[in-house]
Amino acid sequence: MRLKSVRTKRVDVPNDPDKGYINIQNLSEEQIAQIDAKYFEISDGGVRMINYATRDGDFAKACLTGWGNLFDESGREMKFNPKNVEKASAFSIETVDDKGKDITLRFFTWVNEEREKFAEEVEAEEKLAEKN
Repeated sequence: MRLKSVRTKRVDVPNDPDKGYINIQNLSEEQIAQIDAKYFEISDGGVRMINYATRDGDFAKACLTGWGNLFDESGREMKFNPKNVEKASAFSIETVDDKGKDITLRFFTWVNEEREKFAEEVEAEEKLAEKN
C-alpha cells in the first residue's frame, strides 16, 4: 500500500493588481466522494448533478488552507478565517480564461477550478513516480 501525503499549492489570482493568492490542498478520493454524494441525483433516467454553486462552495471550503491580499468590496483586507471564508461565497473575481479573455467568476467556482487543475497535476506526478 502506498501512503499519499496531503499536497498544497499557492495559486495567484491572475492579473490581480493586489497580488491576491489562495493556498489549496489536494483532497483525498474519500473527501471528493463525500462531497459529490450530496450533489448527484440518481433516477431511472440516469445520474444528474444538482446545485453546482453549492457544490463548488463545499469543495472550496474543503481545499482552502489560506489566502492573502484579498479584499472585500469596501477595500478592507479579509484575513483567512472561517467567517471570511463564508463571506467570500458571496464574492466574484475578475480573471482570465484559458484563451486570455477577461471573465468574472464566483470566487468559489474559481477556487474549485483551481482545485481540479491541482488534482490533475498531483495525479500526473504520482503516475510518473510510479513509473520511476
